[in-house]
Amino acid sequence: MRKNTALLGAVALMAVGLMAGTAKAVPYAYASNQISGLTIQLYDGTSYQSLLQPGILGSHTTQIKDSATFLPAAPDSHVQPGIAGSASFVPQAFSGPGPAPAEETFGQASVPFYGARADAWIGAGNVSSGGVSVSNVAEARGATPAGTATAGNTSTINFTITVSVAGLSIQLNFVDAYSLEVKTDTLGDLATASIANSFSITSTDTGKQVFTYSGTSDINQQISSQDGHPLNSNSSGSFIGSATSGPLAIGTYNISLSSGATTDIQGLPVPEPASLALLGSALIGLGLLRRRRASRG
Repeated sequence: MRKNTALLGAVALMAVGLMAGTAKAVPYAYASNQISGLTIQLYDGTSYQSLLQPGILGSHTTQIKDSATFLPAAPDSHVQPGIAGSASFVPQAFSGPGPAPAEETFGQASVPFYGARADAWIGAGNVSSGGVSVSNVAEARGATPAGTATAGNTSTINFTITVSVAGLSIQLNFVDAYSLEVKTDTLGDLATASIANSFSITSTDTGKQVFTYSGTSDINQQISSQDGHPLNSNSSGSFIGSATSGPLAIGTYNISLSSGATTDIQGLPVPEPASLALLGSALIGLGLLRRRRASRG
């Protein structure tokens, strides 16, 4: 009798161990970063000047790249160079069993999908009048047998300008609407959603960066589960990004604005039916043994 009890107890402990290693998990993360009204101007200390003055604005390009990885599915990624002033986009990067949300779905997918996806787009506009827009989205949802998923993208706009009068500054202005959400329901799950923006000015004559605007709380946002504890959190809002460089020397400069959205999830697999059945059988067996011993006592 003691041997049987010990055996069933061991089976129950083993089943509990299996349950702990295969707990239910549906981690989710979503990040959207949408910039509008992007304007870059020269500033002489009293008034603003357009970059479209003759001889000021040189080459201007855009580059967009996105990627998505959903284990064990193969990763998917795209890179799309473009020209500022005309709409540029990349095909949606998607990895997972799907179904994939439609192209250029910058909000949360209306139909739940399992996998990771990322998409990005730069809209046509005039940098001196504020018509340029940038949209980024990343979304990931876990499902067995996948344990991890990552989706991310960056959209970069580069301008080359020539400063012919010493002491002029560069001013950047834009409006950013962002939305972040993470969900985990099981101890051990991890989820992170973030947006990141940066603005820099580099002298093409010396190769040195003369100004940077990044790392501040207003243009970079993140929410994430901590230490694998269950979490249901979201954050959204809109802010004005504004930065003014110091006075620049005469020369040629590259102005770069980079914008992106990233999600990462790591989850545990869904409990296996065999583990549940094993645990149930062990508990039933222990209950019958206890009742039998009680009736004999």
